[in-house]
Amino acid sequence: MDRLPDPACRGKEWVGPITATDVWTNLLDLGRLGSGSSFKLDIANPVVQGALADAVRFFTANDLPLTLTPGQAQRYGDVPVPGCTEGEGCFDRIRTGGPLGEAGRYPDVDTGSSFMMAVELTPAGPRTRTVLTYSLSAGAASPHHADQTELFSRGGWVTERFTEAEIRAYPHLTTTSLRSASPPA
Repeated sequence: MDRLPDPACRGKEWVGPITATDVWTNLLDLGRLGSGSSFKLDIANPVVQGALADAVRFFTANDLPLTLTPGQAQRYGDVPVPGCTEGEGCFDRIRTGGPLGEAGRYPDVDTGSSFMMAVELTPAGPRTRTVLTYSLSAGAASPHHADQTELFSRGGWVTERFTEAEIRAYPHLTTTSLRSASPPA
């Protein structure tokens, strides 16, 4: 398992609870991030062996596929949500309202990273992507209630604009000039 919060990561849901403890054979090497650095589950550890057996028994007793994905198990409303707990070490931290249920679903994701930003500083200026993982509006009737959550679920990001040229090129640009009713004192 590479700890990427991919909604299609098959089998993550029965391995995930095991990884919330100190069961890794290697530690995170910050110097190797993005270069294929991954964690390896310590399968010789008796704690890991017992947890794996318990997970397989739970899945078998409830007729759940061992290939259950986060996209099937963890959701925000109707939207599959990528991510995992801080103990599992994902970039997008989430929490659900409880443990995996017998039907193969967690209670809805009720908290998480909320806002994520990735910035690259280039000679031409910053290149930035952002996403509101749980969208902009808490109102279920709003068109923005789940729009960015759906974008995030598909691996999408919003491209931010920094330079005058990028801002002026935006097709929906509107400007508003604010003036004081009276001159400043």
